[in-house]
Amino acid sequence: TLFTVDEDGATRNTFVMQIHNKRFVERPAPVTVTVEGLEGGELTLPPITLETGETRKVPLVVRSPAGQELPRTLPITIRVRSEFDEVAVATTFKSGASVDGT
Repeated sequence: TLFTVDEDGATRNTFVMQIHNKRFVERPAPVTVTVEGLEGGELTLPPITLETGETRKVPLVVRSPAGQELPRTLPITIRVRSEFDEVAVATTFKSGASVDGT
């Protein structure tokens, strides 16, 4: 499914994000991830620190609060930052709304 409604009524979308540290620096690179465009949205993911040249697939859970009125598809941005770089990925958050918005 594209979305799940959790027991508490929140709508959840799960993504798998692949991150690669291409910098040739001899120290680990901590990475932060934020979500933009979903007011009150919660982001759940494990802590991420990548060694030089390391690639990792990371599960990313985005939740909207219970009762929040959203369109069926909402554009969001996932922003990935390290001290060396920043990448913004445009994607969509799917809600439980029907085509007519109810």
